[in-house]
Amino acid sequence: MKNHYLTILSLASLAVLAGCASNGNNQNAQNDTEQQSAQYVDDGIDWEKPLYSLDKMGDTSTVYQYNASGKLVKVSFYSDNSEESYSTYYYDAAGNDTSCVSFFVDESQELPCGGFSKKFDSQNRVIAYEMNGESESESSTYRYEGNKKITESESYSEEIYKDVIETYFDADGNDTLEIDKSQLVRRADETEPDYTVKPDIYTTRSTYVTINGKKVLKSSITNKETKDGQKFVSFKKDNEYDQYGRLTKSICVSDYGDGDPTRTSTYTYSYDGNCKIEDNGYKTYYAKK
Repeated sequence: MKNHYLTILSLASLAVLAGCASNGNNQNAQNDTEQQSAQYVDDGIDWEKPLYSLDKMGDTSTVYQYNASGKLVKVSFYSDNSEESYSTYYYDAAGNDTSCVSFFVDESQELPCGGFSKKFDSQNRVIAYEMNGESESESSTYRYEGNKKITESESYSEEIYKDVIETYFDADGNDTLEIDKSQLVRRADETEPDYTVKPDIYTTRSTYVTINGKKVLKSSITNKETKDGQKFVSFKKDNEYDQYGRLTKSICVSDYGDGDPTRTSTYTYSYDGNCKIEDNGYKTYYAKK
């Protein structure tokens, strides 16, 4: 996601959950051996509800606003202590996030720069998604087959990608297996799309651990098979948590298959009261319960 508002779209989007049976027994057995706390300890902070963020200079970078029901309704981004852009969110009677509209703020003018819309079925599962940005757009449909969600999407910018994604969930609604068949159907220097190109295939497996009464992502690994038959690990993430189940470290290893060495990035987080502190000096304050 290239723009602020695109980042916050993914932040506020609701996950669509089902159950995973294809590898559920093995996965649940593994998760059961990873239970790390027998008793829940409440630290009094709602870590799912950020209020505002400060950059490393101590200036406001992001402000979050909620309605009376606790739903996120506005996220504002700041630069030099002035609002630079913002996104507003809308919900239906069931609480589903049906749309978002984003704006740039320029000398008191508000210039629309994109947003998204969603459709839901009677079970409050998303079945369609449309995103329009300043330089890119995306259209997706979703269907469900028991424990599996099938996503068909097409994204447009200078290039066009078509993806068909099968996502499997465990009994707790966590995505344990994702298979993404991704086609680059038009390059930037081409005029007509070619939907017959062989796709790259990304297979991602995720494992979870229960800490302080909640299940959190322990690790994920993505294997890539290119249309030319090359196979390699393209991405790997390992997470560490404290006794409250708060993320303290992420180690991410990426390989883009371009012949360059793999790239390893480590992110660390600490906590002070209701404040989450990133290793780059950014601080985010969360609501108290």
